[in-house]
Amino acid sequence: MTEIAHPFTVIVTVGPAMMDREKIRRVCERTPAIFRLNGAHLTPEDVRDVLRKLRSFHPDLTTLVDLPGAKIRTTNLTEFIPLRRGERFELKHRQVSHPDGLRGLEVGDDVCANDGLSRFRVVEVTAEGAVLESQVDGVLENNKGLHGRGIEYTGEYLSDRDVGLIDAAVAEGATYLGLSYVRDVEDIRAVEERLSGPEHPPQCIPKVETRAALANLSAILAYCPCVLIDRGDLASEVGLLDVLQAQREVTRQALARGCRVFCATQFLQSMVTNALPLIAEVEGIFHVIESGVHGIQLSAETAIGDHGLACIDLILEIAASCRDQRAGQGVSPAPMSAPFADPPRGRTVVPPRGDESARRAKFGADLMPNTRVNDGFTLWLTGLSGSGKTTIAQGLAEEFAKRGRPFELIDGDRVREFFGNDTDYTRSGRISNIKRIIFAAKLLSRNGVIALVANIAPYDEIRGFARRQIENYIQVYVKADLKTCLRRDPKGLYAKALAGEESSVVGLDQPYEVPRDSEVTVDTEILSVTESVRTIVECLESRGWLPEDSG
Repeated sequence: MTEIAHPFTVIVTVGPAMMDREKIRRVCERTPAIFRLNGAHLTPEDVRDVLRKLRSFHPDLTTLVDLPGAKIRTTNLTEFIPLRRGERFELKHRQVSHPDGLRGLEVGDDVCANDGLSRFRVVEVTAEGAVLESQVDGVLENNKGLHGRGIEYTGEYLSDRDVGLIDAAVAEGATYLGLSYVRDVEDIRAVEERLSGPEHPPQCIPKVETRAALANLSAILAYCPCVLIDRGDLASEVGLLDVLQAQREVTRQALARGCRVFCATQFLQSMVTNALPLIAEVEGIFHVIESGVHGIQLSAETAIGDHGLACIDLILEIAASCRDQRAGQGVSPAPMSAPFADPPRGRTVVPPRGDESARRAKFGADLMPNTRVNDGFTLWLTGLSGSGKTTIAQGLAEEFAKRGRPFELIDGDRVREFFGNDTDYTRSGRISNIKRIIFAAKLLSRNGVIALVANIAPYDEIRGFARRQIENYIQVYVKADLKTCLRRDPKGLYAKALAGEESSVVGLDQPYEVPRDSEVTVDTEILSVTESVRTIVECLESRGWLPEDSG
């Protein structure tokens, strides 16, 4: 199978706006692009026709056919459904691509579609489907993916349609197959079995866009040399505020294994109609490329957009700018016409620790030299009860001890007991107890000791107070949703609260204000304890707070 060898690749989605001989020629002059066909919108015969036509434009094009995969989509809508905020409509079982696709929904569940742009809440479950209340204005059309905790595809990975698309792609010599909605390695093997006959089959590129894929990421990366992160569908799965953290973690693990990694969705969405991008879009692309990805996929921008060629030019300019900045910082880049140097296995792609300017560019301008490794600091783990704070803190304590750093693990309940339980669990009582923890952490870190705090600290007010009081303060958000914490319930607090035996429990009758300014976020629904500890340790190493493990 052909391996992607270019240092930075633009994946160009082909649609009505790009299906032009002159445009294809101009793209090929600019960059060795991959031309993508979205199988979700094409029949097998369409795929054959488009691939033949592309080959007539240029005989040596690199092509990618995306399979729809194991995704619940809208179908059989006789006309689009108009959406108005607060208005309701019924979505029937026959209007989704799998007959059992809606059967797991419950009243109160959130559902989203169209890469998260359309959002609904389930207000009634009926024999024929579910009644949804729209949270936004817009339209719901055919072939839009549906996401939600009650929406799960449980059938075979390959549908008859997928098989037809695979056969068409093989017959016309497609270079790659994009495997949408991969859940585990078995889904990839199912496609490879279908490819066992051809002499030169397409290479499979699994797409990371589901919680299941995140849970099985290590196995997928060990099996495949290349993955693509689809941020749109992934955002619908893990939430808009958490997708960037998931994207960074997938990129980190892929590069550490020597895998190639691509990223997709909404990079230049404004340029579908506008000639110029938003500053935020340019900034976002810069950070994604700077993270080490090997390419970016454009979708609507080139398929139906008015400025597809300009989008490609802009991404290539940003990629060149990133290359030049690396060169200016003493980091030797691969030339744009040569294969991108593979990262060493077992390590993330991080500038050398001795190159302070490169470290500043990667991790922030406030980095200090490595003299910090002897300084004290406070590492505060915040999150709901049951999120995993204490377990992760114990793992961090082992790391600190192994590296010879003095530390103290501060437990909020023990502080409360030491002072005779003179504070309760109301908001004011919690704040009083946390202020005592802050005072202790401040003294410890000021005297060269690591203060390791695992405490809910549920309010922005008190976390902000801690940050102002403690000079060397690092905050970790240990993320897990309430349903998961209710299931874990290590202290039995939630069970007692639901039975009426406890009150003032954060997450139930007291709010938890999700932090927006944490230095690190670890999602314990995705990451294991070991992976969470490693993520935090790597942050501390990169910022000079912790010496690298010599063992």
